[in-house]
Amino acid sequence: MDGRLDHQPSRLDGAEERISGLKDGAVTTTKHLEKMEHLLKSIVANKKYLEKRSGSNNICIMGVAESTDMGHPDMFLECLLTKLFD
Repeated sequence: MDGRLDHQPSRLDGAEERISGLKDGAVTTTKHLEKMEHLLKSIVANKKYLEKRSGSNNICIMGVAESTDMGHPDMFLECLLTKLFD
């Protein structure tokens, strides 16, 4: 080692890019959370409507899950995630 520090990469090299990436990730995450919040509000509203209409406590979310097998949680979750990340 010759005693010079200028040939060593600084810990600050690329910091702006890393910060920009973190900001972009935060914006994307926020958008996904907003979509999820909207979907969950729709689910709750649909469930309340269906309970009022049918008088039952069946959890059957119409208009959100596109599967014919409404009772299968994996199918519902897959559909929800597909809509969330579209």
